[in-house]
Amino acid sequence: MSDAKRSVLHELGPRWLIASELTTSIDGLASAFGRQAPCVVDLGGGTGEATRAWALDHPDHDVVAIEVHRSGIVRLVQDLESAGPPNVRVIEADGTVVLGAWGAGGLAGFRALFPDPWPKRRHLERRLVDVGFVNRATDLLLPGGSMHLATDWDDYADQMRAALVAEPRLQVQVDRAGATSGTAPLWRSARPLRPVTAYERRGHDAGRTITDLVAHRR
Repeated sequence: MSDAKRSVLHELGPRWLIASELTTSIDGLASAFGRQAPCVVDLGGGTGEATRAWALDHPDHDVVAIEVHRSGIVRLVQDLESAGPPNVRVIEADGTVVLGAWGAGGLAGFRALFPDPWPKRRHLERRLVDVGFVNRATDLLLPGGSMHLATDWDDYADQMRAALVAEPRLQVQVDRAGATSGTAPLWRSARPLRPVTAYERRGHDAGRTITDLVAHRR
């Protein structure tokens, strides 16, 4: 990491990064915000375009972005410092490690938008979203809590949907019958309100279909 980026984190980190001792439980996150509010986690939010936009539209929620890449974290905390909103905090860590340490329940929402698709066949096992991951994320949701996944790779969308459908505690918002008898289920949802991220723009430019999947904890 460059000296400039290191300087940004040294200056802005205390305001926007959650101290490691507060990341060991969902309850500990409230201390970082100084209030009790519904909490939503953005896993792998990159530079935080979607995170900041969602938080701005939901000032009554606290939003925690978990990101492992420092370049994205630096950009996010700079944008938060200059334009807010104030209801976002950042955890610098591997998201799967953080989620694995948390106890059940406590989250109002969970989002993983455009996780690395690992498109090569020999790398498919590295994909984030599978049955085990969805099971763990569902553990963390409160009843009525939402899970939002998005990808621009069709086979990853199939994998995501299969993982959601396999979790009996989830009601998949778009898993409904086709328009006419015998047609396939319509599981590509209408695009939820969110900004077009850099990852999504790349998908569009490459001619790939964008798939959003939303489910709620029963």
